[in-house]
Amino acid sequence: MKLVKAFKYFEENPRSLEDIQNYASRIIQEDKIEGTLCFSVHPLDFLSVSENTYNWRSCHALDGEYRAGNLSYMVDRSTFICYLRGAENQKLPHFPEDVLWNSKKWRMLLYMEDKRRGLMAGRQYPFMTTNALIKIKDIINTFDKTFQLREWVDGGINTVSNRMSTTSFDEETIGLSETWIPILSRLYPIGDIVEDIGEHTLQYNDLLYSSCYLPIYSLKLYYYPLETDLPHWSIGGDVPCLQCGKTIIESGEYMRCGDCEFNYGVNEDDNYGYCACCGSRIILDEANSVGDENELVCDSCADTYCKRCECCNNLYYTEDIHYHKGTDMYLCPWCFRDADEEKVNNFRSLKDFIHNFS
Repeated sequence: MKLVKAFKYFEENPRSLEDIQNYASRIIQEDKIEGTLCFSVHPLDFLSVSENTYNWRSCHALDGEYRAGNLSYMVDRSTFICYLRGAENQKLPHFPEDVLWNSKKWRMLLYMEDKRRGLMAGRQYPFMTTNALIKIKDIINTFDKTFQLREWVDGGINTVSNRMSTTSFDEETIGLSETWIPILSRLYPIGDIVEDIGEHTLQYNDLLYSSCYLPIYSLKLYYYPLETDLPHWSIGGDVPCLQCGKTIIESGEYMRCGDCEFNYGVNEDDNYGYCACCGSRIILDEANSVGDENELVCDSCADTYCKRCECCNNLYYTEDIHYHKGTDMYLCPWCFRDADEEKVNNFRSLKDFIHNFS
C-alpha cells in the first residue's frame, strides 16, 4: 500500500486525514520532483504563473482574486519567473484549447533590485525548497560574472516573544504590524525596502502582505549598503484595460476597466451577474446557488470549492460541509444539527419507553 493511503488506519477524522495526506504528498513530491529549470519573462509564463496540471494554485490563477496582478508583474522592470517545467506542453486550465504551454511543477517569482544590486525571492509554490535557491544563485553567478550574488539571507521578523509576567517563564508570541528585514546587523521595515508601484495595486505581493512567508534576499558580493543607499525593490505597475486600452485597470479581479467589464458580451435578453468566488461574468439563469445566503457561483468554482449535502442535496462551500460520524455522511450545518437532534430524540424516546414499561 502507498504510504499516503496507509494514513487512514491512524486517523479517523476525514478533514484531518486529508490535511495530513496533502502535507505528506508535498514532502514526497519535493523529494522526487524532476524537470527543466527555467527563467522567463515570456507573457504566457506570467499568465500561467499559477495555471498547471499538478493540482496546486494560488490567488494569481486565472480564476483567482489577483489574476490581473500577472499583468502588473509583466509590465514592471523587476519581476521574472523561475520554474520547473515538465517534458511536454499541456492544455492548461483556463487557457484556450489551441494554446498549449508548459505546466509548472514548481515556481517562484524573483525580483531584481532597482539598481541591479541584488535579488529578492517571492513565495515558492507548491512547496519550499532551499536547494532550488542555491541552484538559482549558482546559475546566475555562472551566467553573469559581474553579478556575483552572496548567500541567501533568510531572516525576516514578523513576530516577537513576550514574557507574560515578571515571575513566569511562560512566553506568548505577538505578531508585528509589518515584517522587518535585517541588513548589515540592523533591522528595517519591509516597506522601506519593497514598494508596490502604480496607482492601483493589482498583484498580491507576498513580500509585503503574507502572514506565512518571510522574504529571502541576496545582495551582490561587492555591494555594502549604507543607510543612505539601502537596496530597494519596485514591483508592479499600472496596466491599461485590455479592451479599450485607455483606462487603467483598478481591480485585481478583472483584466478590463470597469466600463468594459460591465458591458462586455452583454445582450439585451441576457441577465448577467458575477461569480462570488472568482468574479467572472455568469448568466444568472445558469449560475449555481450556494449556501444559506444563496451566493451565485460559476460551474468551475462550484466544482472546485463547493460540495452537496448528502441529505438535502443543497450546494454549500466545502468548508461548511461536515462529516457526521453517526450517519457516515457529509452534511450541511442544518442537516448536521438535525442529525444530532434526531439522535437525542431517539434516545429520549427509548428512555421514555423503558420508564413506562417499568
